[in-house]
Amino acid sequence: MPKSRPIASARAVARARPRAQSKRRDQGRSSTATKGPRRARARAAAPAPVVLITGASQGIGAAIARAFAAAVPGVRLALVARQVGKLAGVARECAVL
Repeated sequence: MPKSRPIASARAVARARPRAQSKRRDQGRSSTATKGPRRARARAAAPAPVVLITGASQGIGAAIARAFAAAVPGVRLALVARQVGKLAGVARECAVL
């Protein structure tokens, strides 16, 4: 029976492989120079975040809805609950905040 060889760990195999260089580095551009202004523009043009909250008519769901409405400027809340009457009240409170 032939001797068995130990299996190399995934970390050792990963270290042995050469890393592929990106096209940007091949073109002589630095990665931070190309990402900086683009990211700033992307953040400025990004739409307001949308937060989906289930069980928002009472309890923790209502508290989370109020907290997001107060803490995050321009947030859009998608409130979901089974009790429509209570949900409408929470939605009115969040709109005021």
